[in-house]
Amino acid sequence: MSIDIQQLISAFLIGLLGGTHCVVMCGGIVSAISIQQPGSPPSVKRTIFYNLGRVNSYVIAGMIFGGIGFALENFADIKASQLYLSLFASSILILMGLYVAGWLNWILKIEYLGQHVWKRIEPIGRKWIPIQKDYQAYLVGMVWGWLPCGLVYSVLIWAISSTSWLNGGLIMLAFGLGTLPNLFAMVLFANNIATNLKKPWVKKAAGLLIIAFGLYQGVIVFNQVA
Repeated sequence: MSIDIQQLISAFLIGLLGGTHCVVMCGGIVSAISIQQPGSPPSVKRTIFYNLGRVNSYVIAGMIFGGIGFALENFADIKASQLYLSLFASSILILMGLYVAGWLNWILKIEYLGQHVWKRIEPIGRKWIPIQKDYQAYLVGMVWGWLPCGLVYSVLIWAISSTSWLNGGLIMLAFGLGTLPNLFAMVLFANNIATNLKKPWVKKAAGLLIIAFGLYQGVIVFNQVA
């Protein structure tokens, strides 16, 4: 069972480049969890526990989807399936880039697919809010890891195409680690980050980078298919 290092690097960069979307999706809950008392400085420790839980859920999801890919290997031409799934993931990345840049919101329709499951999971996290203990932050993070997100879905498609529960988990681990810098920056420099992320040029720059990355991956996959 070989590990594709290039794929892990790609997953990490997607998490990093999608920072503006991650802050919008999870920034509010991260900020709320990090503040122990009104007027007190944010708790980095509590933020760490939250993100450990969130990334842990990503890894679990990656292992599940990678396992699904492994199971499907016996029922289809998996080589062709891998290529087309990767091409589909690249297309979703392009849509995500267009959404981050503020040019097209089609990706919201994909995120909507997970809303039905999220409505059942989200109330579980409310049981530990307001956060009193570090372990509660971890549990809330695990719940929030299942929040419907087009960026996460695009990487999960890669996890399926890996046809391995181990590689699927590693891909989602790399992606989760890529999301951390932006979310920690949100906690430590909340006002500055929030102000900068509202600037149109920041959104467009981040969106263009994601689009470029999606096109690059798509060209590689298309050449393999052709």
